[in-house]
Amino acid sequence: MSRIVLHIDRLVLRGIEPDDATAFAEALRAELQRQLTAHGAQTLQRHDGLARLRPAPVHIAPRSSSEQLGKAVASHLLPTTERGAP
Repeated sequence: MSRIVLHIDRLVLRGIEPDDATAFAEALRAELQRQLTAHGAQTLQRHDGLARLRPAPVHIAPRSSSEQLGKAVASHLLPTTERGAP
């Protein structure tokens, strides 16, 4: 069994209220875990051994929930073939 360790050193969240940060963080963690469990090697192959990833900004619809934002950020960080990644 392989082990994947993912460290996020810095995540800048503009427009997130401090009270929503916990819900966002939980949604992000859960979606990253789901994607890595379901598509681990396939998802990471796209990055071809990069030690650091600097994704483009994520833009979402106004009034999205913290949970929706967490899922959107996770999907942007680790796109899988189910979301149209190469």
